[in-house]
Amino acid sequence: EASHCNMLCSILRQILCQDESLFYHFQHEYERHKHLCREQQGQGQLKIPFESLKRIIRSVACYMTEKELYLIVDGIDESASQDRLDIINLLFSLRSNSYSKVKVLVASRPLPELTSVSGTPAYSRLALFDHPGMKRFTLELFQHNTLWSNMRQVTEAIRLKADGCFISTVLLKKQLLLFIEQGGHEHEYLEFLNNIPNGLEPLYRFMLSRVSLRIGLGLFELVMCAARPLTLFELQHALTIEVDSEERILSNEVFEESLITTSMVIDWGCGLLKIHTDAGKVEVVRTRHSTVLEFMLSDGKIKDSNAHMAMATVCIRYLAICSSYVMPRDGSPQVPMFWLGEQFESYARFLDKRPFINYVLRYSQDHVDQC
Repeated sequence: EASHCNMLCSILRQILCQDESLFYHFQHEYERHKHLCREQQGQGQLKIPFESLKRIIRSVACYMTEKELYLIVDGIDESASQDRLDIINLLFSLRSNSYSKVKVLVASRPLPELTSVSGTPAYSRLALFDHPGMKRFTLELFQHNTLWSNMRQVTEAIRLKADGCFISTVLLKKQLLLFIEQGGHEHEYLEFLNNIPNGLEPLYRFMLSRVSLRIGLGLFELVMCAARPLTLFELQHALTIEVDSEERILSNEVFEESLITTSMVIDWGCGLLKIHTDAGKVEVVRTRHSTVLEFMLSDGKIKDSNAHMAMATVCIRYLAICSSYVMPRDGSPQVPMFWLGEQFESYARFLDKRPFINYVLRYSQDHVDQC
């Protein structure tokens, strides 16, 4: 979750679950906002403002207790860049009192904010002291490829290039395996890895360069601007609609023949997307890491307005395909004035094979409004 407000709410909730007596310290603040919420929104959900949440979190440091309180915040680099420095200062300030029992551990990729904070506590880079752990992690990625004669050199090259970044390690491994699938020879592995630029964003740029920019960006636009994670089947259908094509409506027959396959989605995602099975055992497509979205937006490859325009176009054209279905009466080409039960059933079966229609009916107007 990128929202700092949600992060503070989550921290506060977990603290209260362990020690309810802490509520006394901010009960007045809570009651005040609860009263305002009732006046302005009736019985709506209580939302405590960001500044109030920060005051409440600061009060934790003044809580007199014999127990030590450990706050562990992982992936602070994945939070919204706006106010991130303020949040880091807030977390580190919790240990400023001599009597404070609060201990704070922040895990992150290297960030300027972490080293620029005045009075920053102990700061360590995992890659500098956990060589065995990173080496073991890298070797485990290649546990099914132990027949390489230069396995140790390859894994060491990946470990050094990743520089302690786990996501880089995984992506470098995927790039090497893709190189092997495309016919790369064993004596070329190290040279291939050495030609990949250092750093996470240069690695992303390198990976994108290996796929058609138009196709790849079209896929990322749909994934990133979607109002909710798209299932694999939904994305296959959405990608079959050609946004740049002059042909407005595909026939159902042509659409079926042109349907994008799972392997095509994987190839076009060039390793930056992953297919994740959610709790309902449905395969959804997501970016592999939050930094992928940041990179795409900051690098100017994707613009919100263009992405919503593409999604709106896809939704409208997909709806047109679904609407073009006609049940002829006894082989007659005319559209029947009234449908019978069997015709409704036939159309329902047809829509069952159009999984993206649920998304279109629910969210198409939202994308049109944001064009």
